[in-house]
Amino acid sequence: MQNTNLELILFSAVSGLVITSTIGFIVYVIFKYQKSHLQHLTEIETQKNEFEKTVLNVKLEIQEQTSHDIAREIHDSIGHGLTLAKLQLNTLLEPPSETDFNKVRMAVDLLGQSIQQLSDISKNLNAEALLQQGLLPAIDEEISRLHILNHFEVQYEVNGFTSYMEPQREIVIYRVIQEGFQNILKHADARCAQLQLHFHPEYLHVSLIDDGHGFDPGTPKRTRSTGLSNMENRIRFLSGEFQIQSSLKKGTRIQFTIPYQANVKLN
Repeated sequence: MQNTNLELILFSAVSGLVITSTIGFIVYVIFKYQKSHLQHLTEIETQKNEFEKTVLNVKLEIQEQTSHDIAREIHDSIGHGLTLAKLQLNTLLEPPSETDFNKVRMAVDLLGQSIQQLSDISKNLNAEALLQQGLLPAIDEEISRLHILNHFEVQYEVNGFTSYMEPQREIVIYRVIQEGFQNILKHADARCAQLQLHFHPEYLHVSLIDDGHGFDPGTPKRTRSTGLSNMENRIRFLSGEFQIQSSLKKGTRIQFTIPYQANVKLN
């Protein structure tokens, strides 16, 4: 009887050990599977983000190359032709009448203005010209052009100590600001716009505010202007943050933050 009880105890102990081991093994397998599955999902998400960045990078490079080609064509072909026409008008041999002289002089002045405007457009499209002068001087020129158009007042402010950024980042920042001003010109019917650049120790914060029509922030992204989508995509490409705040008849605030270096994450 005593041996039977001892065998029963041993059997129960062994059975309990086997069951516990089996349960532990099953839990371990499930844990490993979940960990592996989570790691796989993370890798897929990472690859997806990298692929989207690569596609966006190629798209931006194509846009910049296209702008560069257009700028060169404007400078080499159209600008050259207008310059020759202006020189031809300035070398008329026969003394014209006063009326004809005034017409010729007006034509020369118009050609001169067109040549200057084409030169500005060419420089504006050419990223190499931006790299030569830097971000802030390029923004100054853009604001000067807006002042000449005189469609709305521009208030411009820079805070903090300027920091070095890769040329590609400066180009993207400039293009986003440029796109923001174009949206105000096309859609906002604003009287005033405020551009603020704040250089923090590790990132640049930019805000562009206008007092124009504004829009409903609940509007689906697919129905918004292409300009806003381009701006957001460019900022996202640089691991930045992009926000839009707007309401009907109360203007729009566009703000974005970009780290100076690619490996810096924003808090």
